[in-house]
Amino acid sequence: MNITAPIQTRHEIEVFAPPEVVWDWLSRVDLWADWHPEIVASGWVGESGGRGLFKYRLRKIFHFTCRVETWRELREMSWASRNWLSRTRHVIRIRGDFRRTTITSEAWADGPAPRNRLSRGVFLSEMNRVVETGLGVIKTRLECEKRDLLARSGRSRGRGAEPELPSRRVGL
Repeated sequence: MNITAPIQTRHEIEVFAPPEVVWDWLSRVDLWADWHPEIVASGWVGESGGRGLFKYRLRKIFHFTCRVETWRELREMSWASRNWLSRTRHVIRIRGDFRRTTITSEAWADGPAPRNRLSRGVFLSEMNRVVETGLGVIKTRLECEKRDLLARSGRSRGRGAEPELPSRRVGL
């Protein structure tokens, strides 16, 4: 976390699903718009993962082009974006075992908008809302789908089939 940035946020949530399933949801940028209610479009520009570029759009208003900075399978991904209003960085870390995963999301912003006293509160509020919503949706969807799969298979305990990712692709 950049403690000198004017805007910083950190959220953590525990999901009752294995890290592999959580990573599949987080790393499939092309499917973010299918499950995150704030993201209306998302996709890779060229190669996916590693040092790739991706774009996403929040509520048809805010467009972001992001460069992947860190990509450690099943552990961490981070990206940075820059526009005329701000420079932002977002880091997501996951850790867990075969039953549960803790997701930590840290984001910070600098630039003209975050440094402006009048817009700082709005900027922080928006950043918090988008991150909290995404983490909440991941938790709810993965845990509900796993419970439904177990119920359909007649199993009440143990490990069932993992929930599937949405398959619809959304263009930018």
